Amino acid sequence: MIKLKSETELNIVSAGKINKTILLSLLLISGCSADDCSIEVLGRTTSPNNKSEALTFERNCGATVGFVRGVAVISKGNDDEINDKSRSIFLIEGQSEISVKWLSDRELNVDYTGIGKAPFTETKNIDNIVVTYH
Repeated sequence: MIKLKSETELNIVSAGKINKTILLSLLLISGCSADDCSIEVLGRTTSPNNKSEALTFERNCGATVGFVRGVAVISKGNDDEINDKSRSIFLIEGQSEISVKWLSDRELNVDYTGIGKAPFTETKNIDNIVVTYH
């Protein structure tokens, strides 16, 4: 039990409890953060020059958020780069089928079905690699 010396101290303590309650409520309402998401690599294709890889993946952030599938271009063997959002060249909500094919060292083709919604990321160029979509 806390012994208070004045009514002002009571108001400060009460305000602190209210702020903690509001903060906890906001955290619960907001759902999970990107750090709470799991990423499953679905496929991997190496560029002809063996320097880059195109990874197809599925991001799952829990029951309250839909699946997102995508493609990330990373340096060969550096799987940690999949967590770098700037490496994700293609993202689509849902569980669309995605296939990737290297046409050359500097050309990558991404093909996908329309099962999911319209893509919300379609990067046309990354690390001097031209990306086309079908």
